[in-house]
Amino acid sequence: MIGTIYGHLATAIDSGEVLAVERFFTDAERREIGAALEKTSGALGAASVHPWKAMLLAWVPWAVIRIASFVTLGVVLSGPMLARQDRFPYRLRDQRRWIWLGFAGLLADVVLKWALAPSWREMIRAAAGW
Repeated sequence: MIGTIYGHLATAIDSGEVLAVERFFTDAERREIGAALEKTSGALGAASVHPWKAMLLAWVPWAVIRIASFVTLGVVLSGPMLARQDRFPYRLRDQRRWIWLGFAGLLADVVLKWALAPSWREMIRAAAGW
């Protein structure tokens, strides 16, 4: 189900209405969004000697593992509430393997960041040509 805001935007776009960004964001907000986007992997790639390598290196493995771990824990730990709401059997005890995997991923995030961040930074710099 599309949310209300997205639904209205989708309807406007489908009807051919031109959506000027100025209608939604002030100049200050657009500058702030632009500054944030300049820090993304795409901006890094655009400014790099080896753009594809730099963009791939910008996705550090420990961050990907952290995201997967939080998603796993979020899905598993939301089970009891959803089971109560939708009236289906759910035993958190049966999900122990997923819970342990989620926490192991969070631990791996810390260990990998500690072990790899300094050398990873240098690999990104080399790919960027800095």
